[in-house]
Amino acid sequence: MTDLAARFRSAIEAGRAFRDAPLASYTTFRVGGPADWLVHARTAAEIRFVVAAARDANVDVTVLGGGSNVLIADAGIRGVVIRVHGGDVRRVPDDRLRVDAGVTINGFVRWTINRGFAGVEAWDMADMEFGYDRSRLQRTHEIAIAADFRVGRGESAALRAVARESLAYRKRTQPLESASAGCIFQNPDPAQDRVPDGIPWSAGALVDRAGLKGSREGHARVSPTHGNFIINEGDASAAEIRHLIERCRRAVRDAFGVALRDEIVYLGF
Repeated sequence: MTDLAARFRSAIEAGRAFRDAPLASYTTFRVGGPADWLVHARTAAEIRFVVAAARDANVDVTVLGGGSNVLIADAGIRGVVIRVHGGDVRRVPDDRLRVDAGVTINGFVRWTINRGFAGVEAWDMADMEFGYDRSRLQRTHEIAIAADFRVGRGESAALRAVARESLAYRKRTQPLESASAGCIFQNPDPAQDRVPDGIPWSAGALVDRAGLKGSREGHARVSPTHGNFIINEGDASAAEIRHLIERCRRAVRDAFGVALRDEIVYLGF
């Protein structure tokens, strides 16, 4: 770790590499213990440098983006955590936009709307092997440093109306005002699961019908708005959230014979 400190000082500007750094504020759940090292990386060159330095020091690397869809253990994460945040959107040949990995989805959407670009929601799935909560990154352990999007032209006002309609729907159906990681479980898969007649093929509906909607474990609670969201009501621990997740999983299995699969990723457990 001493060698890492020297290498980080040589290439990462002051204020972007920290020892024993708390991670809770960098997750949408607002829970999680410290990282041995937390490095805020903005560029592809910085990501490559940090990965190489960590490998030379024989320590693990964990990449953290916007901090949603993850639950970090109360004990934190060993090794180096790279928080990829920042970067640019720029035009490249063949009517494409190149977006750095640290650009937020909301920021990218605003960028395209303001400039009248359309079509980023319909790019091809094959190259990245996209599936339900899967991509080739889980198989290859590559780190995405940028993505190219082929776009067309659109009218900014019309694009803005579509984005507002989408956000309004999410606000009506999801507890966006509360600290959560997004959906906890994947929806049932017709190829693998059997859901009783009369119940929607929805993890949230199954949790609701099992009687867990609104249930608590310490300061963690199954959202009264959506059964597939667990919210942190202020001071929940990762252990409390994990216990509530497993309680929901057991209840659905016992009531309906459906084994709910995780949508979130556990880090440090």
